[in-house]
Amino acid sequence: MIMKNLYIYIIFFKAIFFFNCWGQQNKTEIIHQSNLVYHPIKEISGRFCAEVSINGSLKEFLILDSGMSSGLIMLDSAYFYDNIYNNELELLDIDYNMIYYQKFYKGLLSVEVSNNNFMTEFAKIEVNTRFQELNKIRNPKLMGMLGVDIFSEKITIINFKDSLIAISDTLIVDFDLKDFVIVNLERAREIKKGNKDWRYLKFEGFITKDNKVKNGLFLLDTGNSRNEMVMKSSFGKDLQYDKKETLISGYNMGAEDWLWKSDTLILGNIFKTHNVEIAISKLPESHDWVEGLSGGDGLIGLTFLKKFDIVILDYKNDKLYLKVY
Repeated sequence: MIMKNLYIYIIFFKAIFFFNCWGQQNKTEIIHQSNLVYHPIKEISGRFCAEVSINGSLKEFLILDSGMSSGLIMLDSAYFYDNIYNNELELLDIDYNMIYYQKFYKGLLSVEVSNNNFMTEFAKIEVNTRFQELNKIRNPKLMGMLGVDIFSEKITIINFKDSLIAISDTLIVDFDLKDFVIVNLERAREIKKGNKDWRYLKFEGFITKDNKVKNGLFLLDTGNSRNEMVMKSSFGKDLQYDKKETLISGYNMGAEDWLWKSDTLILGNIFKTHNVEIAISKLPESHDWVEGLSGGDGLIGLTFLKKFDIVILDYKNDKLYLKVY
């Protein structure tokens, strides 16, 4: 009798434990409705772009870049001066200057993306000629890029298959989520060079040279269209891999990379990926700031995310949804 009661208690407590864990993993309110409003996106030169209006300006295609710092907007000089510039924007003195950058401003901005307004009070605007030079023959031209602010307080559904985007305050879907893998997004291990609004994806399954399993924290970077995954050389040096190819990477400002294919990567111990292209950055210590990833081990690029038909970035609840079937 005692053993029977003990068995019942064990079953009862296991059920409570499972229910609590399930509840902790699924705090996001999910609303199912058939009239979810999508907006078209465009793939321009491999980058994920949407039509954006700033302070009521004409709509132009800007890159939505979750890997660019919060509060930062980079704009083509022609677009800025013709459509956005006004006397309320304050000109800033910047300690550094690069070949393309001309001026820096800050001020109150109303950014409209897919019929959603984002108010940015202290945004730093970089006005430069780089986009003009790179997009002379493209139609439509890219006029700039927006940082992680656009994602941080919203839930964004990206339908790569049909080139659509939906942005909302709650998770509204018109499809079944049973085909999605849901993994936790994490913050940087330390905030020195990193940004508090960045989100990182944790991968496990890296095999070290002494056959141990190693995990890594990788920045979710929709603005990196060249690579699936980029590792810091300090992280990659311990891994077991074969050198496949060497190239000069524009992402790392001329640094050499090693390219190789991983056999298996594990997301959150529940989902395995195969044949992911990984670049190992061989940056000198003096240029480590270029990666801006003091709290992580590298980044996950747009090329990786486009493996999935639909991706949901739920930065409000630190979740990533990937449609895998």
